[in-house]
Amino acid sequence: MSFEKPKLPSPAAKREPMPTKAEVIAALAANPEDLVLFNRYMDAREAECKTSEDTLTLNIEVAEILREAGLNAAAHVAFLDAAEQAYQEFKHDLYEHLKAEANKLTWE
Repeated sequence: MSFEKPKLPSPAAKREPMPTKAEVIAALAANPEDLVLFNRYMDAREAECKTSEDTLTLNIEVAEILREAGLNAAAHVAFLDAAEQAYQEFKHDLYEHLKAEANKLTWE
């Protein structure tokens, strides 16, 4: 009697295509609690990050996505997080720009 190991699908077979920024923004604007597309987008984008510059770019992108989806409180925090990273990387002009973007946002 022999036992065969069940074949599992390859990780590539399970991956769904990365949603576009526009799709993520629309999904978050429609329902801020539904993070399925946002999480898929983030997983794919994080896998592409190889340097701190890549990560900073992604952090700014997240802040912009949140702002465009109308999630101003979350976008404010995301811009401040990106500003802190810019400051730590001695990118002082970018730091000032990101702080200004954060301060433009209002929410109730």
